Amino acid sequence: MMKFSRGLLTCLVITAVSLSSANAKINNGNDFFKNQQVEVFNQPLGDGVKSTTWYAKPLRIQLPENNALKPEVMWLQVYSTGYTGAFNQYVEINCKEPVKSHIMTADGDKISFKASMAYPDDPWDDNFINHIDRDAVGGIFSYYCS
Repeated sequence: MMKFSRGLLTCLVITAVSLSSANAKINNGNDFFKNQQVEVFNQPLGDGVKSTTWYAKPLRIQLPENNALKPEVMWLQVYSTGYTGAFNQYVEINCKEPVKSHIMTADGDKISFKASMAYPDDPWDDNFINHIDRDAVGGIFSYYCS
């Protein structure tokens, strides 16, 4: 019984550590660069097999320039993989003024998140490569700004 209890306790501790790191938030510049890939949203397609997963990679902190402070404006590479994974763009996140957050396309155009989320979620649409899922945006702001 003692071995079972010790094993169960070890499993619970490992699970708690895993969950806390997965739900970690950004408190300063060092935290921003700590995780080189963060899963911000997973979108199952209902069949139990296919899904699309959205990730963010930290690139650069714009403001403030002090790594001891919480980032307010930052650049990320956001991409999706899986069944309909076609998005792979650089985005600027503005935690203080979210409406100023945008996607920077390969052509150098800026697309607001509002416009990007409004593009059809249809792989056959020409704008699909610039469509960002609303829940992915929520996951980005939840992780990097809260």
